[in-house]
Amino acid sequence: MKDKLSCTRLKTKHTKKLIICFVLLSFLIITPLSLAKSRSNYLIDFISSNRISDSEGFSNSVDGPLSYDATFYALEILKDFNEINYYVDSIELSELFGSIIDYKIDDDAMDLYDLYYLLSSINTLGQINNIIISNSSLNGKIINYLNQTNLITGGFSMTNTSSYPIVISTFLGIKCYEIINQEMNNALSHINWLLTCNNTDGGFGGNSTAVSSISSTNYAVLALNSLDSFNNLTSTTKEKIIQYAKSFYLSNGGYKPDTSLTQTVIWSTYYNIKIISMVSGSEYNDRLTTINWILDRQNTLDGGFSDPSTGIGSQNSSMSTSYNAYQTLKILNALDSLNSEIGLVEFNWYVLLGILVAIGFTAGLIFFLWKRRQI
Repeated sequence: MKDKLSCTRLKTKHTKKLIICFVLLSFLIITPLSLAKSRSNYLIDFISSNRISDSEGFSNSVDGPLSYDATFYALEILKDFNEINYYVDSIELSELFGSIIDYKIDDDAMDLYDLYYLLSSINTLGQINNIIISNSSLNGKIINYLNQTNLITGGFSMTNTSSYPIVISTFLGIKCYEIINQEMNNALSHINWLLTCNNTDGGFGGNSTAVSSISSTNYAVLALNSLDSFNNLTSTTKEKIIQYAKSFYLSNGGYKPDTSLTQTVIWSTYYNIKIISMVSGSEYNDRLTTINWILDRQNTLDGGFSDPSTGIGSQNSSMSTSYNAYQTLKILNALDSLNSEIGLVEFNWYVLLGILVAIGFTAGLIFFLWKRRQI
């Protein structure tokens, strides 16, 4: 009886050892799956996953349609990492976008939003002279279109069939002239019109009668900056703009999009940080906390950046949100933080399941053979 009890204890002991070995083996095999790589590598992988082809641009989300703004965002980030030529054919993509501009203007389907991002992408690819400026026919069409949206009384309309100026289209129009290196004759009228959109709270409305918003304030400041008119603003006006932007800050490091909301999101954080940087240079609420808040928004599902999901399920990243996060870190001189390593982002559960099944089968076989030896 004593020998039988000792044998049972010995078997139990061996069983425990086997279980421990099984657990350790599982961790040893799974660990390579979760080995870290840099945040920047994950971000580039996310951008790559949104590429349609090397000559067709990028989508805003995986398997989405071609997006002009998402393509520009992707190219800007890839340019910083010297990766453009690896992912796109600069000449073919620029030619495609040039033909799209030509078609959309001829078909009366153009607006300044599309024109700005198409031209900006061609410019980022280094082909603005070859595709646009040296092409007298296409360049002439673009200039004519811009002149039609450029209102004598100040501001730009979004299309050449409208005479209603808004702040965002004014910024886009000014930048389009700049990209194609075309002089704009009535800059002062735009400066004066933009200043009529400045409200007493320090922010800017979308037009001269609208209430202030972060988006309109961002584009108004960008437009004034492009017109080199900040020196004409009084110190009181500048301080009000800064305080308006800083008022959206929350203690978690982000900036909310509206004073009535409690959720901080990436786009409003980027806009407010950009406003502060252009007007003051560095009067941020809490630079380090904002940096950490942005880094926490890197998505563990796909490597891009996204805001926390407010509904059921996980929130996937988008190119626009990833660009806003990246640019926020850039403004805050924190791009080095993307060199830090994090665990696996795009986890393949099918591979994991297969490995665990293989481990379980192997462990079961070992246990079975061990039991047979005890009989």
